[in-house]
Amino acid sequence: APLAKLTSLAPLVGRATAIHASFFFHLFSEDEQCRAAQIFGRLLARRPGAVILGRHRALPVAGLDDSAYTRGSGRPMFCHSPTSWRELWRGILGDAIEVIAELTPVPLGPGAPEKILGGGDGGHYERTPKGSRYMIWSVRLL
Repeated sequence: APLAKLTSLAPLVGRATAIHASFFFHLFSEDEQCRAAQIFGRLLARRPGAVILGRHRALPVAGLDDSAYTRGSGRPMFCHSPTSWRELWRGILGDAIEVIAELTPVPLGPGAPEKILGGGDGGHYERTPKGSRYMIWSVRLL
């Protein structure tokens, strides 16, 4: 069936060779992020080279970031670290994977104390103070 006609992800289980998930995981609690990763893991084809990749808010040490939140949630974002991200995916997909997870600063203009991303349309709203980081990552089956 064409993707536009799908009403369930069930027909895609084990068929995806590439999944792009940028600015997605940090929108959820730690438990919800684990659940989403499990779903993506089930969708991934079990063949070498199949990959899940993306970018999202992160911290050097996993935990809650009270400078960032999702509009309407009233809760700080849970942010993974590169270490916790690798552990999450190894727990889901096992050891026959390569996980690359690197922190990079959030780009800000010169002298800007913070930047507002989104928000005007009622969607994601994030305060991004200096020193904030994104994690650029990929999980590839070996």
